[in-house]
Amino acid sequence: MRSLEGLNPQQYKAVEASDNHLLVVAGAGSGKTRVLTHKIIHLIEDRGVYPSQILAMTFSNKAANEMKNRIRVLLPSYEQPHWIGTFHSICLRILKEFHTYMNLNQQFSIYDDDDQLTLLKQIMEEMNIDTKQVPPKAIRWQIAQAKNESEKVVEYLQQHNLLSPQGMEVAKKYQEKLLQNQAMDFGDLLIHTLTLLRNHPEVKAKIHHRWRRILIDEYQDTNNIQKDLIKELAGPQTVICAVGDEDQAIYSWRGARVENMSEFEQDFPGAQVIKLDQNYRSTKQILAVANSVIKNNFGRREKKLWTENPDGDQVQFYLADDDLTEAMFVIGRIQRLRDEGFTYKDCCILYRTHVQSRLLEEEARKRNIPYQILGGTRFYDRMEVKDTLAFLKLAANSSDNIAFDRIINKPARGIGAQTLAKLAATADQLRMSWFDAIPRFNASGKSALELGKFYVWMKKIQAEIETLQPTEVAERILKDSGYMDALEKEGTVEAESRIENINELLRSIEDYEKPPKVRFWDFWIKSSLISI
Repeated sequence: MRSLEGLNPQQYKAVEASDNHLLVVAGAGSGKTRVLTHKIIHLIEDRGVYPSQILAMTFSNKAANEMKNRIRVLLPSYEQPHWIGTFHSICLRILKEFHTYMNLNQQFSIYDDDDQLTLLKQIMEEMNIDTKQVPPKAIRWQIAQAKNESEKVVEYLQQHNLLSPQGMEVAKKYQEKLLQNQAMDFGDLLIHTLTLLRNHPEVKAKIHHRWRRILIDEYQDTNNIQKDLIKELAGPQTVICAVGDEDQAIYSWRGARVENMSEFEQDFPGAQVIKLDQNYRSTKQILAVANSVIKNNFGRREKKLWTENPDGDQVQFYLADDDLTEAMFVIGRIQRLRDEGFTYKDCCILYRTHVQSRLLEEEARKRNIPYQILGGTRFYDRMEVKDTLAFLKLAANSSDNIAFDRIINKPARGIGAQTLAKLAATADQLRMSWFDAIPRFNASGKSALELGKFYVWMKKIQAEIETLQPTEVAERILKDSGYMDALEKEGTVEAESRIENINELLRSIEDYEKPPKVRFWDFWIKSSLISI
């Protein structure tokens, strides 16, 4: 049987086990994708399961496409399984098929993050709720979190006091508007599918008759709704195979429950557990370090990764006194590797959070070492960092129209594009900067009032610069402008990350103050931040 060729004993056992529910605890680099694809091939070639009777669910389109491509190569003469995709894409197909049961148009819309924000802002405008006081991003975040936990979204939000009374009214209206608009967000795709199966036995019977095998990738990343969905999709004759690893669970912040792994045998009685612990990716030295770290994780099944790979070089550990010393060591090591004949392209730096890149980037620039940020944005290119620097630039130079344009509506002040276009025209006629033209700008209404308030506030900041230190200027601007307050009210993980980056920027400014203490102007003239 070619589906079992080239597998190690544990992989073979996992692929061949097809009669009972199965949890494959697959350590990093142990070949879990290989097991899943070979299992599908084994079911089709050796167990007589039709491709249309197999459902495989992943967490990303990339993983789904990789699985499809591998099966296509290994089974060129067989029909491609119909149902391989992400949780959301599978649910979308089910809802399209059975849309009439949910009073949905078959062409219902899917709202992405921007669409959701637009709808929330429309609702808040109708309800005369100030988006500065009740940030729509915070409401969107809490709704998404609720949809990871319960199909009764509004009740969940109320029970856990996740929103203010005004926020709750907006959330209720949001759910109503989605139905009116024949639309749903990504969380609704799963929830509506779950509701469909629970409320319509005839649909559930058809689904149960359809799939004999359900395979789930990255089971440690499933949340409550996804677990409930799997249980509803599985009929009395359906066999579940889940692959996951407690030690690779990192998505609890978006609702993932690593406990789903430990509860698998309870949720699916009679389930067998097979561990994949042979690693094909790393050297023995790397695995020794990894095993010593992950053995301290709570709630995990005992396993110890091993490999037939060479020992490899010993892992070097350096304990730095602080983050600056750490950055100097890392970049210095890269410089030495270059001197030993390696190229910069041979080197890669991994860090835990984006905020850590700042010191590494600055140290690389000091030594003229080129670098590229992968999967993210350079520290000084991040929106919140550029916004803060734009505030400082305008405080130092009121002729900077680019800085003015960037921050005049951050946070939102209700100054419209039409008003700014008229201000720019006035400034051009007077041969003045946009900021300096504000007192001579002939306009009325809320936009004009907000422009005037901004002008008075910034002039006050500019007058105080002479006596303040750089960090004091930055902190006062961030506080008095409402910029930090807006991020704190937003209450999302993204907002928390932006606050971390701003605090890191403040640290970099503070570095120029000591020793000795310097005034803002000395810092601005000498600092490299002025050119960033």
